[in-house]
Amino acid sequence: MSISVFLGAVLLVGALGYLGLAAFVWRHRQAGGGFALVATLLAVGVWSICYALELSSRTVDAARLWSGVKYLGIVALGPALWAFVLRYTGRGSLPRWALVLLLVEPVAVLVVLAVPATHDLLHYYPTRPGELRLLGGNPIPEIGPLFWPHAVYTYAVLLGAVGLLVFRLAQVAVPYRRSGFVLILVALLPFAGNLLYNAEIAWPVRVDPTPFLFSLTMAVLVWGFFRLRLLDLLPVARSVVVDRLADGVVVVDAYRRFVDANEAAERLLGVRRADLVGLTLGELAPAVDAVLDGHEPTLTSRAEVVLDIPDLDPDGGAVDGPEGTATGGRLGRLGRRSGGRSGTVPRRTRRADVAVSVTSITDVVGRNTAQVLVLRDVSERKRTERRVRELLEEQTRLADTLQLSLRPRTLMEVSGAVLAGRSVPGGPGGQVSGDFYDVHAAADGRWAFVLGDVSGKGVRAAVVTSMARYTVRTLSAQGWTSPSVLSQLNLALATTDDLERFCTVAYAQVESRPEGGLRAYLVLGGHPAPLVRRGDGLVEPVGVPGTVLGTLSEMEVEVEEVVVDLAPGEILLAYTDGVTEARAGSELFGEERLVEVLRRAGPGADDVADAVMAAVEVFSIDRDDVAVLVVQADPAGAEQARQGKDPDG
Repeated sequence: MSISVFLGAVLLVGALGYLGLAAFVWRHRQAGGGFALVATLLAVGVWSICYALELSSRTVDAARLWSGVKYLGIVALGPALWAFVLRYTGRGSLPRWALVLLLVEPVAVLVVLAVPATHDLLHYYPTRPGELRLLGGNPIPEIGPLFWPHAVYTYAVLLGAVGLLVFRLAQVAVPYRRSGFVLILVALLPFAGNLLYNAEIAWPVRVDPTPFLFSLTMAVLVWGFFRLRLLDLLPVARSVVVDRLADGVVVVDAYRRFVDANEAAERLLGVRRADLVGLTLGELAPAVDAVLDGHEPTLTSRAEVVLDIPDLDPDGGAVDGPEGTATGGRLGRLGRRSGGRSGTVPRRTRRADVAVSVTSITDVVGRNTAQVLVLRDVSERKRTERRVRELLEEQTRLADTLQLSLRPRTLMEVSGAVLAGRSVPGGPGGQVSGDFYDVHAAADGRWAFVLGDVSGKGVRAAVVTSMARYTVRTLSAQGWTSPSVLSQLNLALATTDDLERFCTVAYAQVESRPEGGLRAYLVLGGHPAPLVRRGDGLVEPVGVPGTVLGTLSEMEVEVEEVVVDLAPGEILLAYTDGVTEARAGSELFGEERLVEVLRRAGPGADDVADAVMAAVEVFSIDRDDVAVLVVQADPAGAEQARQGKDPDG
């Protein structure tokens, strides 16, 4: 077997295996650049097969045929490789105008080869005896005058595509640089072999190794792209996934130099990707750089920073400031640590709140080689949070102001009694409590107290509370009896169309007893019965529950007055249902627990109020509005009651 036949057979077997690679890529063509890679593989495959058949041809006519057909693969290789590299490097599809330009030379070459009169301008077989060169008995062509212009053009096209590919592979993150370096060397092999062959330099056999080397190159590239998944890690899938992310994605190396960034990161940093590469994170965004200072490689770090971002013009530079401050593409420090001083920034900037997430890339031995930063513009969320916080603060201030207007800052001083009141709204802050209490003067030398629980919360509760409080005050001052006061309050509430406008009330008119102590004329409108602690420590409920006010007409209200006498030192505790209905899981605070708290509480009115509120707070975090009013007959029987305490304690 001649050497040409052997080499041809080797090339043919390799080419057939190579077509198998093309079939494999075709099955995985969903990956970005898959179609262009298949076209590139087919071009090299046609070149290799035809060259193998050319080497195996025993006649000049057969060799001339396959030598011409192989140019179909040669001229198609350049456009196909460019289409693949552009997709692979994230620059999109090959533009139509570029495709047209790339097809001009291939079409011209094929026309030259197809016309017998011009065929020999590229290559020819000598017809004179002795001039035809043979390799193992097989004819070898000579180069024509157009061969080198065609070769130079083909070199330029292929080197441009491979150069762009090599440049991109050189930018691969550190963990992939070893594989990328191998791919770079393999990508350059065909050019080195073809140059040595055509220049007849240090090449012992007159067989063009270029198709074989291109086959080897493409096989290794396919292996790298699919076996090492570099097709996913580099811009092919990147253009489909990463570049379309709304979040900015930045890759920095171990020295915090920018390696790559997607379009969202360009917008967040205000710098084009081409200008980012090579800059350090500290130069451009010191606030983001500071996040990496405390980053643990084994963890994902998260932080929020403030950036002053320059606007970008369509040409890729930062927009000049209003006074013509030229910023150009590479900018000064635009990062700002929250609460710190900003660096030098262009005048036309926008301030953005940016959430930063940092994840380390490590090599096989665990060394930190790069960081992936995900940047999310959370300005809108932060503005919403600030606005909600401002609204809540404003609502809380309004609620506090309204609440203070609905209950006394200090309780009225009354003769022969010590008073204490406490009130804590339940639920989220900023809502007006539905519980209220008041102490005020009544007719005939008496004074009165009222403790109520209005349905609902907020403004509606405030309206009902205000009506109830001032209605009771007015009626007390006019000399109405305790039952009549509640009947009139019920009428005021029941005459509205609001079916939810109701409340429960404990009301009493109180007078001093000549022998010391107090006498209370107590009525309840659907309210829990107050508790009285006697001098011997006995605790008992007093009062008849009666009808909830605001739900029935005047004729249907049922309230019953009960006279309650308090000896000096004895205590009456009025409370809202938020006390006994405070819940811990499925358990209620309950009246029995309240009785025990009252029995164990200190001797004074403030002692009792504080003990009840503390017990409820310890028992249940999630509770309703709570209010208590404590009335104690002056233990000393003094003519003047001691000064009441601030309702808020």
